[in-house]
Amino acid sequence: MNSIPAQHTAGDSFSATLSGAAYPASAGWQAQLVLIGPNNIVLESAADGADHAVAEEASATATWAAGAYSARIVYTLAGARHSVPAGSLLVLPDPAASGTTARSLLSSAERVLADLQAAYSDYLASGQFTVSEYTLAGRRMVFRDVAQLLQALQAAKRDVASERAAQRLAAGFSPRQQIITRM
Repeated sequence: MNSIPAQHTAGDSFSATLSGAAYPASAGWQAQLVLIGPNNIVLESAADGADHAVAEEASATATWAAGAYSARIVYTLAGARHSVPAGSLLVLPDPAASGTTARSLLSSAERVLADLQAAYSDYLASGQFTVSEYTLAGRRMVFRDVAQLLQALQAAKRDVASERAAQRLAAGFSPRQQIITRM
């Protein structure tokens, strides 16, 4: 079983274990972890029994561009080569790097929520309660009435809450959702 993390912060030490079940290091197979995303990153492994251990120092991961990466493992032995999908890895920006802003550390759902909250604040401040608009990632959104804006705002809040609950579950914690029953 591969132990490639689901997310990693650039500038932190990285480690993963690649399964040697089908391609054991003890039989001479070599493995590379290839991350395909904003940059292509190739990580060499070292034999660890039958498994393959990947380790990268913090100074090397500091150069990784933030974004979503597709992970593949490339096994080689005496001219034979096998490429195996290994999931995905989300690289988060280095919080200590210059140019990192609070906004860049937000997930896409949190950025949408922040933009909608700003649009709602602008809408209220404008005094024009018939049409509101905002621009998000180069797209211009126009709301014909406040109900549409509030509907989008509530949907964004639900998306952020779902994302946070999923992160808590993945970390082994309670999702902090209450289930209420009436008898």
